[in-house]
Amino acid sequence: MLNKVLWSLDNHMDDFEFERLCTDILGRDGYSDIVPVGGPRDGGRDAEIRTYMGLRRSGGVTYFQYSLRKDWEQKLRTDLSNLHARGAELQFYVFVTSRSVTGERRDKLSAETREIYGWELLIYEREWLRHRLEERHPDLAVKYLGVPSPATADPERPRLQAPSPDAFQRDVAWQNYIQGDYEAAVPGFKRHLSSAPSDARAWLALGWCQYVALHYEDAIASIAKALDLEPENSDARRVRAAVLTERGIRDGSKADLMTARGLLQELAKDARDWTDHYNYANVLGSLGEHDGAVVEYSAALDVNPSIARIWKNLGSTYYHLKEHDKEITAYDRALELDDTLAEALASKGVTLLTVRKQPEEAVPLLERAEESDSTFPNRWPHFRYWMARAYVESGRPVDALEQCAKGLHVSPGHRGLLALKAVLLSKLWRSEPEYADEARGFFEFLSALDPTDYGAFTELLLVTQSFGAEEAAWTLAGRRASVDGSLLRESVVVVCKARLEDWLAAYRFSAAYEQYRASGKETGFRSRLAAYAIDTDDDFESALEVARTLSFGLACQAVAEARADEEPLRFVEIKRLVMERLGTSLPRVAAKLATNVRTGSAESFADSLAPVIFAWVLAAGVEATGQLGYIAGLFGVPRTQLNSDVLADLSDLQAWQSRMAGETFGAIADELDYDSLRERLSKKGTAS
Repeated sequence: MLNKVLWSLDNHMDDFEFERLCTDILGRDGYSDIVPVGGPRDGGRDAEIRTYMGLRRSGGVTYFQYSLRKDWEQKLRTDLSNLHARGAELQFYVFVTSRSVTGERRDKLSAETREIYGWELLIYEREWLRHRLEERHPDLAVKYLGVPSPATADPERPRLQAPSPDAFQRDVAWQNYIQGDYEAAVPGFKRHLSSAPSDARAWLALGWCQYVALHYEDAIASIAKALDLEPENSDARRVRAAVLTERGIRDGSKADLMTARGLLQELAKDARDWTDHYNYANVLGSLGEHDGAVVEYSAALDVNPSIARIWKNLGSTYYHLKEHDKEITAYDRALELDDTLAEALASKGVTLLTVRKQPEEAVPLLERAEESDSTFPNRWPHFRYWMARAYVESGRPVDALEQCAKGLHVSPGHRGLLALKAVLLSKLWRSEPEYADEARGFFEFLSALDPTDYGAFTELLLVTQSFGAEEAAWTLAGRRASVDGSLLRESVVVVCKARLEDWLAAYRFSAAYEQYRASGKETGFRSRLAAYAIDTDDDFESALEVARTLSFGLACQAVAEARADEEPLRFVEIKRLVMERLGTSLPRVAAKLATNVRTGSAESFADSLAPVIFAWVLAAGVEATGQLGYIAGLFGVPRTQLNSDVLADLSDLQAWQSRMAGETFGAIADELDYDSLRERLSKKGTAS
């Protein structure tokens, strides 16, 4: 049985998409802080995290490598050696390959890696990928494997000569059959065969009708009856091969395709017309045997060079062989013979778009394909995606959006169309307000479809906010963060002096922040306050979490952007981002506690509050250093650089804490409006 997932991995996956696919799977399986760093200078890793959860409880730098290569073992050994030569410090190395790896081989490599390098090697191989994509994450199988190669439309139906009835059998069923009304013929053939079960020709005709109606299982059963009665009937063998070919492509059944190949190979040896070579070539192409398919299509053309579909399929085969000049020549020959052949028009258009980078030349061909056959887009759902892509690249975004709408009307879950429509609407609503309502509805749909799609959620909130629905935007943001929207807005805007955009950017890294907290990084704000019998309320708790989330998330965003631009990572820059954000927010958070401390004269209040403030500043320093260390590890700042920078910047941390104390004093004084409090607190701060 040919597995569709594995077949697509082998035939329709490039290195870049495989890297993204593996990162998404591993992210869902517990490696939630994977930071992609792949590319031509990835240093022997495709992604790297500091701590991963779900597979091991212990922390440590983990490197990831993904490979589609047949020589995966050689690649693995080379990358491990290169990492060691660079002095990389890691604990775990995760290797994902699309190839099969025996348990014995995996154990041997793991032991060897542990002995030579002291690292734990985890290998996930072919069967693991199949299980994850079929059973646990089928949406990723659709996202990454659902769109076929650009030049491939729906499978071509084998061009078979329909079985012809004997003259004396011209009853109603045969009349319908001869007129091509195959579905109407089925009941008549069934009635006839109930009383004449040995009529091989009727079984064959019934099988053909069922095949044309796409009832493959029924067709296989009927053809089997015909072959039981007439084992050497070549027409029955042709129809059986046709059914097996289409069912094999539909279900990803290698057994069906290989059986069809065997039948058609025998028929092609003694072929009297072009159809047997054509059918054989189709099944070879479905099995990825493109060189053999070229031979058989050429043989079909030797018999009859005037069949446009043969030239079209030959062109698609050359696409897979990356012989694009020959591909275009074959399409042109097909169109000389039939300038309305939608498959040839679309295939040539897509190749001009994706291979030749000529969208202006592609658009007329794609438009002609739909004009020539209005049913073609429904038979090949991906046509709308390529049509929209061609419009985008030709500078026609409104036409592209219309194509997306048409395609999604038929295939609402088409990932390519969903992603393209999102890109289009995110640009259009900013420049043309009339698209705001459509954008809001669409991004709300995407957010519900995939709660982890932070891009769609960000667009939803921004378009909502931009057109006067500020409160609604914060309500949505609060719902996602499981807090009251107005409380979230108060914490972000009023207390932390940030914007909705800042909160969204930081919230994107909320999973990493939660892991940071779960790793035991409690910095003592609550415990230090409890020591002074100071109560906290929801406002304070919300503001404190927002302040810490903002500093952590915005620092992660900046470092991730630097990594994407391949800029060198500097600990001092991470430090600046964290401390700048905390320095802005935390004094104002502390001010929310002022009314919870016993009051009285300004002097007595200052006496009671001063130690609380210094405890607060100490906790802020622990929070800052905790975030710094975690983020540096998360993004792979080398330990030698980290140690050097930390030693050089201790004085900066102390100065920051002093400024924090002063800012906190001032914020509390402003909150309570005590005339003499600021001066009294300042004196205590100086004395301390």
